Amino acid sequence: MRLKSLPFIPTLFGIAFLLTSCLGENPLTVPVSEETSITDFYVGLMKVRGKTGKNLEKDTIYRINMASYPFTIDQLNRQIYNKDSLPVGTMLDKVVVHITADTENIFYTKKSSLTDTGTDTTWVETDSIDFSIDPNGVLFKVSSNSNVMGRSYNVKINVHNQEPDSLIWSQPYALSFPDNASLSRQKALFTDGKLYVFGNDNGTVKAQYTTIDYTYSSDNVANNAAPDTWNAITLPSGTDSYSPIVWDGLIYFLAGNRLYTLDPATNLYEESEETTQLSALIAGTDGTEKRLYAIDMNGNCITKENDMPFGEPEETDENFPKDVRLCAANIPMTYNENLTRTVVLGYNKAGTEQDTTNIVCNRITNESTWTIYQQSNAEFTCPRLENPTLIYYDKKLYTFGGKSKNWEPFEQFFCSEDYGLTWKPTTKSMVFPEDFRTFYNESAEENSYSCAIDDQNYIWIVWHDGKISRGRVNHFGFAPKW
Repeated sequence: MRLKSLPFIPTLFGIAFLLTSCLGENPLTVPVSEETSITDFYVGLMKVRGKTGKNLEKDTIYRINMASYPFTIDQLNRQIYNKDSLPVGTMLDKVVVHITADTENIFYTKKSSLTDTGTDTTWVETDSIDFSIDPNGVLFKVSSNSNVMGRSYNVKINVHNQEPDSLIWSQPYALSFPDNASLSRQKALFTDGKLYVFGNDNGTVKAQYTTIDYTYSSDNVANNAAPDTWNAITLPSGTDSYSPIVWDGLIYFLAGNRLYTLDPATNLYEESEETTQLSALIAGTDGTEKRLYAIDMNGNCITKENDMPFGEPEETDENFPKDVRLCAANIPMTYNENLTRTVVLGYNKAGTEQDTTNIVCNRITNESTWTIYQQSNAEFTCPRLENPTLIYYDKKLYTFGGKSKNWEPFEQFFCSEDYGLTWKPTTKSMVFPEDFRTFYNESAEENSYSCAIDDQNYIWIVWHDGKISRGRVNHFGFAPKW
């Protein structure tokens, strides 16, 4: 048999020789990655020590999935940490972490004590690592595929030291009003860095103010606030101590049924050019559409828009609260920044012993009348507290004050998350110290205290003798994380 392709065989040998020669002179190499970066880090289920039970009387340990807490990976400084701290009580002694890196060669420094220098230990995903030994964190390293060890990452897991939603009160500031005045029929307000209070001292209406001094953290968050001494302000004859409100940068108030303004920059007053006589001021809203709500001498609600004079009397429900201290809170509308909902609360003066509710009404700036919630002495309606206060705080409405049919003075906060329609007593976090019940002067004519909130989210309560209590929910003392 003849092999017709035989002449091709030498050619194949020649090609093989050439390839062998080329490989011998320039050997083929496969590149090996030298990357040693961690690209993702998070934690999963973690134990949390807390309280359970109706009155939070039982110690317990439960598990929370912390995977939703993002960790920042700072590649330049080789640091990994969570900006949003984990809940109070999170236990760091046995933490399972999840890591993605350039290679699977991951190590961490395992320590037995704070003074121990530690040993590099190969990390596997099921490892339970103790982050509680060193408050500075745990070191992690990644080795490249060519066994080059990368720079260490310092991994720190931040945990809140305070319960973010807890209201913390400072020790009361032992101030006193000038001339040992004792103020009833109080109304407090805050503006321009000052806390003001109007009140009645043995038939004479007086006004006092104190400047609030703040200190700030490196994150520009107020971490302390303290009042200065009380200073007296001269008022016109016939001032109504229940009338003051802050509107458009000034304090508006009534004296002899006439409208006056007080400039916080100078603490001097002047009579307004407004000619309408008024029996009460209800509230004022700021923003694009400014509204000043008031009650005329016939008991009808009227409104002043921006710089315009008061409009015509409005159709007013006969149950609208009158001849009492009106408490108002403004709530910005999330769907339209130009609109504000104003909620007003007044003591149910005409109520009988069987009545258990106060009067709550509300209105949006583009509406022409007030809506009054029909209270029915049922559960979850606004409690009929004597000398009530209404505040909008931490995106919720709260009321508190004197005694009612079922509650002692300053025993309880009541919260509404639906603009005052329904109310529930708070079960934790928002509480009063017991000594508030001794500060509250039940024997006074009425309203021997008042309350205002400043622009740093501190709650200020002024007592009849000039003493001041200050409180704030913890998370307002933290810098915004995002």
